[in-house]
Amino acid sequence: MVVRLVLVSMVAGLGLTVPTAEQVVGWKGGAERWVSARIAHWDATMPVGEESFVIVNDPEPIVVREVAQAGPAADPAERPAGTDEVSILRPFNTFGPRQSARAIIPTVISQAISRPVVRLGSLDPRRDLTYVKDTAAGFVGIAGCDAAIGRVVNIGRGSDLTIGELVEKIGRRLGRELVVETETQRVRPAASEVGRLLAGTGLARELWGWEPRYSLDEALDETIAWVRDNLGLFRVDTYTT
Repeated sequence: MVVRLVLVSMVAGLGLTVPTAEQVVGWKGGAERWVSARIAHWDATMPVGEESFVIVNDPEPIVVREVAQAGPAADPAERPAGTDEVSILRPFNTFGPRQSARAIIPTVISQAISRPVVRLGSLDPRRDLTYVKDTAAGFVGIAGCDAAIGRVVNIGRGSDLTIGELVEKIGRRLGRELVVETETQRVRPAASEVGRLLAGTGLARELWGWEPRYSLDEALDETIAWVRDNLGLFRVDTYTT
């Protein structure tokens, strides 16, 4: 049985954590008890100490020797028996319904619905925001793509905006201009802030034709509707770290 492992490096972060051989062996053992198992590993690591960090291109092919013994260009028919297939997906700044107030979008929306002033940290960082349904489509796509074996593949909208611009856009979706106050405790230390995250998505488009299907406005509208219906889950007067 060949087990396809879909490893996910979560970008909010550019840090890519390749699991150890011991981890993969454990995952494989569990997966082999199920037919067509898919395993996802989320890495929430953030890069630190970078004033501006932009990903333009997907990384070069990798080979996790203990896991995938054949490179991405190898014919699957020639792959050694028992070889596991590893693909790594890096979605940028996924957001949507059910996200906690630790993230910027539900923070802004829940405060904007509840009170006249939105309290935030820095408005200058730039982010490439990916709607959760597009991220899910990326999972499905890479899991079924033989050409992605041994590859690290970014997905994102391929465009970014500042947090300040995001606040303005959310205000337009809510039908009013949002008043923002800076709250010192919400400002990240300079050494831990990343100025810019931007996904280069050419490889996902090339390998399985991935495209984000939701515009940012459509995604925000769905997220706003969910937060409005579940506002009781948010403690808008408490800074969630």
